[in-house]
Amino acid sequence: MTYKTKGKTLIKDFFDTHTDGWYSVENVIELSGNAVPQSTIYRQINELVQRGYLIRDYSDERKVYLFSKNQQECHNHFHLMCIRCGEFVHIEDKETERLIEEVGEKNGFSINKGKTVLYGICKKCEGKE
Repeated sequence: MTYKTKGKTLIKDFFDTHTDGWYSVENVIELSGNAVPQSTIYRQINELVQRGYLIRDYSDERKVYLFSKNQQECHNHFHLMCIRCGEFVHIEDKETERLIEEVGEKNGFSINKGKTVLYGICKKCEGKE
């Protein structure tokens, strides 16, 4: 049995309304107005990741989270992520898929498409300092 608490509701509502990018725990604390204790935020975010509601990634040595109501879609293709703004793009390209499979085969790996993220800088962020 799970209980519906104010903290759970605020954190879930945060990600329901912030579906456009990656957020750290610090972002959640700041944007929720410090209304939920930090320990509750960590615990609830971990639960949301386990349930497939959020996707976890590591960016610049810190964990960041992306809203994903249907994470299953992310298991079928590769991703690009901008290291400046956090833009996240799904790649559905046969040539990329063949290349990644070939790299895996040559190195004795079965590569998980849904966990494969190529990092770089998007067009919007190019030239910005």
